Amino acid sequence: AAARVVVTLAARAAVFDGQRAPAAWRRASALVRRRRRDVVAAWMVLASLGAVVWIGGRLLSPVLQDTALAYPHDSAYAAGRELGHALLAVPLEAFLAALGAGVWTALYREVPERDAGRARTGGRRGDPWVVRALAALTVVTIAANAVPAAIDAAWERDVETALDALDATTIEPLAALGDAPPRPSGGPRPSYDVDAELDDDVLTWTTHVELVNDTDAPWRDVGVNVYPAAFEGRVDELPMADELLATDLAGTLRRDAEPGEVTLEGVRVDGESARHTLSGTALTIDLERPLRPGARASLEIDLRSRLPVWPDRFGVWDDTVVLGNWIPLVAVHDAGGWRLDPYGDVGDPFYSEVADVRVRLVTDARDGVVGTGVLTGSEAVAGDRRSWTFHAPAVRDAAYVVAPDLRGLERRTAGVTVRSWYPADEAVQGAANGRAAASAVAHYTRAFGPLPYDEIEIIEGDGLLGGMEYPGIVMTSAVQRLEGIPLLPDLLAHAGFDDARSRYVAGHEIAHQWWYATVGNDQVREPWLDEAFAEASTRLWLRAQDGDDRTWRMTVLRARAGPRAGVVGARADDFSSNASYGEAVYLAGSEVLLELRARIGAPAFGDVMRAWYRRTYLDIGSIDGFVATVRDVAGADAAAWLERYR
Repeated sequence: AAARVVVTLAARAAVFDGQRAPAAWRRASALVRRRRRDVVAAWMVLASLGAVVWIGGRLLSPVLQDTALAYPHDSAYAAGRELGHALLAVPLEAFLAALGAGVWTALYREVPERDAGRARTGGRRGDPWVVRALAALTVVTIAANAVPAAIDAAWERDVETALDALDATTIEPLAALGDAPPRPSGGPRPSYDVDAELDDDVLTWTTHVELVNDTDAPWRDVGVNVYPAAFEGRVDELPMADELLATDLAGTLRRDAEPGEVTLEGVRVDGESARHTLSGTALTIDLERPLRPGARASLEIDLRSRLPVWPDRFGVWDDTVVLGNWIPLVAVHDAGGWRLDPYGDVGDPFYSEVADVRVRLVTDARDGVVGTGVLTGSEAVAGDRRSWTFHAPAVRDAAYVVAPDLRGLERRTAGVTVRSWYPADEAVQGAANGRAAASAVAHYTRAFGPLPYDEIEIIEGDGLLGGMEYPGIVMTSAVQRLEGIPLLPDLLAHAGFDDARSRYVAGHEIAHQWWYATVGNDQVREPWLDEAFAEASTRLWLRAQDGDDRTWRMTVLRARAGPRAGVVGARADDFSSNASYGEAVYLAGSEVLLELRARIGAPAFGDVMRAWYRRTYLDIGSIDGFVATVRDVAGADAAAWLERYR
């Protein structure tokens, strides 16, 4: 600041008094010393004015103008608007400089000299540079405000045209009607036949299960995971409540959330009532006679639930019902017996084998339903109701979303129909989700192999988890709505964070159709096999799209996450929070795979992943099995290196 004052005063001495440079510098320095109080006061005034102009013009002005932050951050519209702001900011800065020159002139000239000048001219003497600056400021300000106004008008026209084009190709849920899909080949597997009715926030459903004892020992009971039972109790006891409530900055969840109620109304085995025990989410059904290896049994389970008011996995939120993990699933039977793991707060505490599923769901006629499998039938029923029937062969679970005013966009890529669903007022986000999902499906199909499913649905909602995967459907809420937080949501959108995060979430959840839905794993004890694989797949897809890791870095807010020992064999219950779980399993775990790729080369890594996908297709993989695949395809050294991180 002092240097700028001296330079300005020296320039005035040279211009007004015709002094040579050395004399001008000496006079400026002497004047600053003699009148330092006046100089400091004048400088502070100018600095304050400059700060106000800069802050107002560069920060608050774009935020407070509603249209300014509607533009994609990397578009020509945004560049044009920035140019308009620059046209306004430059003359303002020039005016301040001219005003500064006038102030320095007042300081430079002696007071008697100024008074004498006024007496000779009969008035105040004006600085011509200030007058010229004001004139230029007036002209350029008019032009600078006209530029954004013109850009706004063009942007609104283009948005309206784009929305009209989307409307022309938009479908409703009934447009997804199709034929029952063929059953993928494979050995005997369970089948689930679910008849459900949703009446406002009350869900009643009967699940008929046909199962075969595929073990070498007789079964005296059957274990079933009834996950909806986890949504009873207090709000702060619901799944992941601690972390969701902690990040509920606007207080919406804390204000509106309510627990649900679940009633087990009946259990039958081969048509006869059966003794049973429900403890938490673990249902144990006693068998009258042991079920021999290879023998079949038929189970029927009647459930009734007043749905929780909850935004993720299972519940009703606003006018949307999410039915995830709602079907009672026969537990995996391993050497230790039935895997009835508790519904933990960290990760995805689900573990299941593939089965053939048919779901018939009756809802209000105004609602649409999308979800796992192919919609094979829909018809009106009595009382202004409608039934929806889905067939989903070879899936580990089946999830559905029920909501009014659902709209969709459909495209075919890599042999898969990809549909993006969204509320009627979220068309722009829905279109972006559809583009990202289709691109990811095409990339993963080339990289790993084709899916066993002909359709994938991606639906935009208001959940707080960001994304959740189920076979054939992924639920996203990629744009975090920080209600009640001033400026921050718009600034994040304007900087491109929302766009980056929505692409990342779509890519990650779509990758789970390969790693979890098709290639299964024990998500409780070996989550690395799906989360790290989905994360590494997403990063490689984003690199292929962008040429670098910029989208991933903007989403996770870091440049790199190095591999570390223990992440390959980590269990979900080894972690006390999803933050630490994500750091280890998602980030460090995916770095292990990317480091492996760097060590053995991209072609060999691709061979490993395709071999693993082929070997465990519709089966359950293990870490031992993946290490063996690495050894078979890439060699013993690569497998030994991978073991270092177990």
